[in-house]
Amino acid sequence: MKIILAYDGSEHAARALHALATLIRPPAHVLVVGAVQGMALDAEGNPAEPDAEELQAAQTSLAKACSELGASGEFKVTARVLVGDPAHLIPQLALDEQATLIVTGSRGLGLAGRVVFGSVSHAILHHTECAVMVVR
Repeated sequence: MKIILAYDGSEHAARALHALATLIRPPAHVLVVGAVQGMALDAEGNPAEPDAEELQAAQTSLAKACSELGASGEFKVTARVLVGDPAHLIPQLALDEQATLIVTGSRGLGLAGRVVFGSVSHAILHHTECAVMVVR
């Protein structure tokens, strides 16, 4: 089983990590994924060249999540930082990696917040082909 954990270091992401560790039975390969926005656009209009500090913070956050999940030795855990919009990149990654499940937290923005800011979990739910677990 291949699982993608969308992780941004927030309290909601920590809840998603805890739910995954509690509810999913090993063996499983967990790909812990974070995303940073690029400072510039490439020729195709995709974000490129992320801020070095933002990239380092994301890598540190993902390493902590991997350490927590991998502590038991029951999950094979790897991490990947994506550059760009996670709402679009995570469903594509799930397709590319043939993931069985995506686990993500929900900030609970409500309708007004989703309209203004968008919702990564909402986009993942509606743009992915595999199962999705949204943890509140």
